[in-house]
Amino acid sequence: MTRTPKPKPLEYGDGSVFQRKDTGRWIVKIRQDGRYVQIGSSMDEQVARQILVDYHADRAAGLALAGRDWLLADWLDYWLSTKQPRYDRKGNRIAGVEPTTYEKYEIELRRHVKPYIGKWLALRLVDVRKDQVVRWQIQLNDDGRLADVQREALARLQTALELAVDHDYILRNPARGVQKPRTLHRKHVQPSELDLRRLLRAIDGDALAALVWLGLGAGFRRAEIAGLQWSDVSIYADDAAEIRAHTRRNRLSRRTQRSLGLPYVLEREGLKAQDERVVPVAGLIVQVLRQRWAHQVAQYQTAGAAWKGPAYDPEHPSGYLFTSEVGTPLQVEKISAYMTAVRERAGLDIDRFHALRRAFTTLLSKAGVHNRVTQEMAGHADIGMTEYYQQPMQSQKRDAAQALDEVLRDIING
Repeated sequence: MTRTPKPKPLEYGDGSVFQRKDTGRWIVKIRQDGRYVQIGSSMDEQVARQILVDYHADRAAGLALAGRDWLLADWLDYWLSTKQPRYDRKGNRIAGVEPTTYEKYEIELRRHVKPYIGKWLALRLVDVRKDQVVRWQIQLNDDGRLADVQREALARLQTALELAVDHDYILRNPARGVQKPRTLHRKHVQPSELDLRRLLRAIDGDALAALVWLGLGAGFRRAEIAGLQWSDVSIYADDAAEIRAHTRRNRLSRRTQRSLGLPYVLEREGLKAQDERVVPVAGLIVQVLRQRWAHQVAQYQTAGAAWKGPAYDPEHPSGYLFTSEVGTPLQVEKISAYMTAVRERAGLDIDRFHALRRAFTTLLSKAGVHNRVTQEMAGHADIGMTEYYQQPMQSQKRDAAQALDEVLRDIING
C-alpha cells in the first residue's frame, strides 16, 4: 500500500509543497499551533506553489490569521446575520434589511450557494478562487437555474466576500469581476383597452372584484391592499373618496419567523418608499368600495358560527377591506391566486397583480395627468421609475400617428 509522505517539520508560519504519490496532487501545508494545516492543493505544481506564496503575502499584509479558520458556509451565515433587521423600542427598523428581503437572501444562500460548497466552491473562505466562482455559475446553469437566479446568487456571494475583504480576512474578492449571466429583458405586458374591458367584465360580481379595481384605479401594491382597513377609507360623496395606505401585510416562512423572532404574518407600518400614501378616487371606485362592503356583510351573515372576524354593523364598515369567507384578513398569496384565476377566466396575458400598477400609471398618462402627480399617486421614489412603468397603449400610438399626419399635411400644404 502506498503511504502518503509526511512533510518535513516546519517552523511556525513556514510552509511546504509536496506531491502525493497516490493521486499526483500537490498539497500545500503550513504549521500552525504545533500541527500541520492544509491550506490548498492543485494538480498543477505551479498553482500549488502560488497558493503558498499568496499565503505569505497575505500574512505580510497583516491579514488576520483567524480568517483562515472560517469555513465559507459559516461566513455566509455570519454575513446574513449582519443583514438581520433590528428595531428600536418604537418598532422602527434602525439596521439591516426588510424581513422579506432577509428571507429572500436566506433562500438564495441555502438553495443556490451552500449546496455547491465543497465541490465547486472551496470549503474555506480563504481558498475560494475566481475560477471556482465561474465554474459554480456554470454548474448552476447546468442544473437548470434561471439566469435571474444565477445573477442573484452571484450578487449574494460577491457581497458576502466583500465583507470578508473589509474584515481583512482575504486580500481581494474572488467573485468580483465574474461576468454576470445576461438576462433577457423582461417583457412587461401592457394591457390594451380591450384587454382591460375583458378583465373588468370577468370580475363583475366577484366578492373580491375590488382587488382588481384598487390595483387598476388606485395603483396599490399587494401588501398595501392586504393591509387596508375600512378606517383608512374616507368617502365624501358618491364621486369623491380618499384611501390612506400606511400598512403592509406579508407572510414569512416558518424558517424566517423562527430566525428573526417575528410573527408568521408580518404587519408593519410604513410603505416601500414612504410612510403613507393618500390616493384620491372617484365615482367608479366609490361604487366598487360600497359593493365590497355589501359582500362582506353578506359573508358575515352567511357564515354564522363559523365567522372568525369581528362582528359587523352593516351601517358602519369596519375591519379589513379584504377578508376570507370567514372574516380572517386576506393574505397576499390569496391576492395572487385570485389574479391567476381571473387571468385564466378572461384569457389574458397578465401574469402578476403588479401589472395593474403599470396599467394604472399608463391610464393616468393617457388621461393627460402630469408625471409628477402620477409619481405621487403611485408612490414611486423618483420620476424615472414612473416613466419606466408607463408604456403607451396602442390607442395612444394611433393618436400620435394621427397628430403626426396632421403635422406632415401642414408641411406639404405650407
